[in-house]
Amino acid sequence: MTIRLEQIASVFDGSVVNKDLQIAEDFSKMAEMGYIDKEFTMFGAAFLDTGSSMRYIISSKKDEIYRFIESCPYSNTGVSPVRFHTEICPVPSGYEADIAQQVKIRLAKELQASYKKDLFLGLQPLVSIDGNDSVYAILLEWLEKAEDLFDKDILFAFEGLLDLAYKKKLLTKRSLGECSQRLRKIHKQMEDDMIMSDTFEKNFYGVATLDAAGDLKYTVNAQYASIVDHILNVQEQGGVAGPIFWLQFTP
Repeated sequence: MTIRLEQIASVFDGSVVNKDLQIAEDFSKMAEMGYIDKEFTMFGAAFLDTGSSMRYIISSKKDEIYRFIESCPYSNTGVSPVRFHTEICPVPSGYEADIAQQVKIRLAKELQASYKKDLFLGLQPLVSIDGNDSVYAILLEWLEKAEDLFDKDILFAFEGLLDLAYKKKLLTKRSLGECSQRLRKIHKQMEDDMIMSDTFEKNFYGVATLDAAGDLKYTVNAQYASIVDHILNVQEQGGVAGPIFWLQFTP
């Protein structure tokens, strides 16, 4: 946030303000008049919908874009990497939503110029290929052990592995459906043991990564987008990452 010195002078008119209340009032007036700059950052991605039309998903919340991208393999949807567009400008009172919308439009135009329809049409055969079930036997063995343990955290961990295996094309859609159905059955059996709480709850996300040097590290963060950023950074440097796990904390 920045304030132009000449604009401050025009508001205070060279006087010395001694009271915090007066300062706050003048600051509010400057904001209403658009003398204070505000930063607008939008995140987005391009994709090809089922009707072979280009679409753009854009939001000021980065985690919303990441979650959409994470869901794309389940609909055989090819999607671009996340891009962002930032603008800093004065915002007169009542115009914040309009300016935000214009920033979204400019990001959409950037995506449109960078990612052409032919690219996604060319990738579609690869995106639509089913998995090879190379890890099905191992996952089935682990699932049978998880069924006997009846442990909620272990089930969450297995769901993460199942998701990762499918997205890496190591599991067919049929096998994914079979394992998911068995997981739903276990969760249903555990419903009676769940305790409902109306207290404050907080989600924490974590991931295990192996860098190019072979060092194993664990990262935990309350922000989903931060964990995804970390995974992408590790992969760009030649490392590998496991599935994202999450834990709900209730004090």
